[in-house]
Amino acid sequence: MAQVTLRNICKSFGDIETIHNVDLDIEKGDLCVFVGPSGCGKSTILRLIAGLEEITSGDLNMGGVRVNELPPAERSISMVFQSYALYPHMDVFRNMAFGLKIAKRPTSEINEKVNWASNILGLNSYLDAKPKSLSGGQRQRVAIGRAIVRNPDLFLFDEPLSNLDAALRVQTRMEIAQLHRKLGATMVYVTHDQVEAMTLATRMVVLRAGRVEQVGKPMDLFRRPCNKFVAGFIGSPKMNFLKVTLMRANEKEAMVRDEDGTLHHVSVEATKLSLGEKLTLGVRPERLDLVDSATDNTIKGCILMVERLGDQTLIHVKTSSSTDHCIARIPAESKVELGDTVYLKVKSHHYHLFDKDEQACHRLLPDET
Repeated sequence: MAQVTLRNICKSFGDIETIHNVDLDIEKGDLCVFVGPSGCGKSTILRLIAGLEEITSGDLNMGGVRVNELPPAERSISMVFQSYALYPHMDVFRNMAFGLKIAKRPTSEINEKVNWASNILGLNSYLDAKPKSLSGGQRQRVAIGRAIVRNPDLFLFDEPLSNLDAALRVQTRMEIAQLHRKLGATMVYVTHDQVEAMTLATRMVVLRAGRVEQVGKPMDLFRRPCNKFVAGFIGSPKMNFLKVTLMRANEKEAMVRDEDGTLHHVSVEATKLSLGEKLTLGVRPERLDLVDSATDNTIKGCILMVERLGDQTLIHVKTSSSTDHCIARIPAESKVELGDTVYLKVKSHHYHLFDKDEQACHRLLPDET
């Protein structure tokens, strides 16, 4: 297993700097997931770790050793790509064994490791099959098997589930999580899918425009995003945002007013805010409850769309204060229709509040008060 540290890592392509002073610690045994929108630098950082791209400046260490100049073959890594990259003329056994044969490992060792990996991945009955006869999920398992037989210090996954359909993505995601538990290996995993990131990661790294926005356990980022970008990226459906004005603030609460004139009491530490300041109020769709009338902490709006999903219903609501329409997740049996005016109630500790620079105020959650 490998501990990986990145210190002031920058990457430029010509005059364009794409990765900006990244500092990151990946601990032994972590399943560290890089997540962010397309073009944020996830795969570039992965390729820098792998040695497939040259680091412009900064230090990359693995196991306490600086590896900036080491070629990929000497970094004790295995990489699984978005495309399976299997040899079509070789059966599953030979695809998984190929790297070990190139390394001139003894036949007995090759057989032992391939059989061990195929047993873990459920591929025992497919060892004689060619890739063309396998499903997408099976091909991806073969690619993972080819990586684990080398017993590397570090596994790198570059969006390995992107080519699979929804059902296979869920199944293969579970298999990767189980593999991590069985091997206890250090893994770095790149995805643009925040659901994938939330369900797989022991630590999650949210990236934007080549910079690290926040690092932490998935639920810590969900409960306490450091800024509006992270808050809006983590969670499905995404967080709702309202334009509000600060009316009162102290160390335990901020009182804000939305564009309808409704007051909202927000459980945050708000002493650094200025009265009259324009702020952003955030609330997740699952924290909105239907009520009959407007009081404090309610959002009034008109239903634009109703999505009945069987176990739940999503309503899209046009409001005066939201930067976009609001989404509320409500019980499936709720009797709402297109065009209805609704009132959505929020508990004070379920709000998030962001200052004029889009930085989050510290939330005071019930377990802290």
